[in-house]
Amino acid sequence: MNQERLQYLLDRYRNEQCEEDELAELNEWYHSLKYTPSDFHQWLEEASGEKELAQQLYNNFSVREERSRKRKFPFRRIWQAAAMITILAGSALLYKTYFPGVDQPAGFSVKSAIKPGTNKAILTLADGSQITLDDATDGKIASQKGVNVTKSANGQLTYDFSGDQQQGEEMVFNTLYTPKGGQYAVILPDGTKAWLNSDSRLTFPVVFSGKERKISLTGEAYFEVHHLKNIPFIITTGNQAIEVLGTHFNVNGYDDEQAIQTTLLEGSVKVRNLLTQQEQLLVPGQQSSFNRNKGNIEIRNANMEEVMAWKNGYFLFDDQDLPNILRAISRWYDVEIEYQYTGKYEKFGGTFSRSSELQDILNNLQELGTVHFNIANRKIIVTK
Repeated sequence: MNQERLQYLLDRYRNEQCEEDELAELNEWYHSLKYTPSDFHQWLEEASGEKELAQQLYNNFSVREERSRKRKFPFRRIWQAAAMITILAGSALLYKTYFPGVDQPAGFSVKSAIKPGTNKAILTLADGSQITLDDATDGKIASQKGVNVTKSANGQLTYDFSGDQQQGEEMVFNTLYTPKGGQYAVILPDGTKAWLNSDSRLTFPVVFSGKERKISLTGEAYFEVHHLKNIPFIITTGNQAIEVLGTHFNVNGYDDEQAIQTTLLEGSVKVRNLLTQQEQLLVPGQQSSFNRNKGNIEIRNANMEEVMAWKNGYFLFDDQDLPNILRAISRWYDVEIEYQYTGKYEKFGGTFSRSSELQDILNNLQELGTVHFNIANRKIIVTK
C-alpha cells in the first residue's frame, strides 16, 4: 500500500467513515507489517503527522492523579490513539511486538496467563432444563410452544416461530445467562436483537402475546427493538422499567453498581421508577441514571463511545476511578478483586482491547499509576 492510500484510509478511519472493505484493507496492511521498533515510530510520525501518537499507542492508559493533575491528555487525542489500537488489536500486541526490550513493571506477578472472555452462556428452558451453549452443537437445540431455538457458530441464539402454537396456550419463559467471562447474543421471538455482556441474565417469553412485550434484565445488554405498532417493549431492571416501541439503546443494570444507566442511540425511550412512578423521556444521545438508593432519575448527555465500547470489542474509560475499571475487568476476565489499601483511588482514561490478556491491561495501569497488582488463584490483589 502506498503512502498516499494509507494516509487516506487513516483519515477516513479517524473520521469514522471507513467502509467494510476499507477496514479490511487496513487490517491486511497491518498483518503485512514487518517493521522494527524504530521503523514503526518513523512510520507513525510520517503517516499520521502526530509525533506523540506512538507513545500514546504504547501508553494507552493515561493516569490522572487527584492530587496534582500534572499529566493531562485531551480525551479526543486518546480516542484518536484508540482508533489505531483497534487496528493493532490492542496495545498488548504492540507492547510485545514493537517494544520487546521493555521489562515488565516491578512488583507485578502472575503465575499463569488469564485469557479474556468468550461467547458462552447457559440457556434455561421452560421446563427447567439447561443447555450450556458453548458445549452445544450448532443448529436446532430446542423446540417450545411452536418456536424453534437455534444456535449459530458466532455466539447467537435465534427464536423462530414454526406456526405450530395453539391459541390460548400458557405463556412460558426462557432465561439466557452469561457468566463472568462470557457474552452472547439472541434474536427474540418478535425479531428484537439483544447482546448480553458478561455476568448478565435475560428472561423472556418463548412467544410474546397480549398488548405488551415484557422481559427482565440483570446486568448489561444492548437492544435493537423490533418495531410493533401499539405493542410496547418493556424491560424491567430492579425497580426501573424501560418502555419503547422500536429503538436502539443500552442498559447497564448490574447489582453492584449504584445506578442503573440507560443510554439511547436512536428512537425514544421512557424510563420509569416502579415505586414512585416518576418518568423521564430520553432523546438520542442522552443517558438516564436511576439511583438505587435515592430512587431519583437524572438525565445527562452520554459518551456514546464509552457506553458502546464493550459491544464493539474494547474497554474505554473516560476519567474513571480504579474500582469502576476493575469491576468491568473482573466481569470479563472472571476474576475477583481484593484491595489491600485505603484512601483515594486514581482515575484513568483510555482504551484497551477486550481480546488482550489480563496482565497486559494491568501492566499499563501499574506503569502509569501508583498501584501495584498481584494475581493469585484468579484474584487481583491491589496494593500501593
